[in-house]
Amino acid sequence: MEVLVYGAGALGSLVGGLLARDHDVTLVGRDPHMRTIREDGLRIDGEVDVRVTPRALTDGTHRAADLAVVTTKAYDTDAAARALATGEYEAVCSLQNGLTEERLVAALDATVLAGTASYGARFAEPGRVTCTGVGEVAVGALSGGASPAAARVGAAFDAAGI
Repeated sequence: MEVLVYGAGALGSLVGGLLARDHDVTLVGRDPHMRTIREDGLRIDGEVDVRVTPRALTDGTHRAADLAVVTTKAYDTDAAARALATGEYEAVCSLQNGLTEERLVAALDATVLAGTASYGARFAEPGRVTCTGVGEVAVGALSGGASPAAARVGAAFDAAGI
């Protein structure tokens, strides 16, 4: 699955890095973190030990992927939605704190899924994040009930060992 992670700070880099073990991942975040990942790859240490080389960008506009995962702080949701609205995604999943999904629904044509992550992540230095606790990621339809998109996304997370 092609996955774009928008908001590649601590949690976004952790989730994106874990997904990159099994999927084609693009991280969107800020320099110098993205620059270091482009040059040296992403290292995850702590509770898991992973080194991967996802694409790393600072501009998330005009992209396309099967899935976009939004991991920005809640106050950056509108900017994330505007950037993602310029691209093409089958589904967009929010793994943010707070109730941000409705703002994504208002801006995007893609199916928007709600998600929660109980992993612990800490930004260590550019190009490196520390997993402070292995948890779970749960994804579902905003309305509840069965969702083919949520099932596909859940299977992608499962395939990557998340």
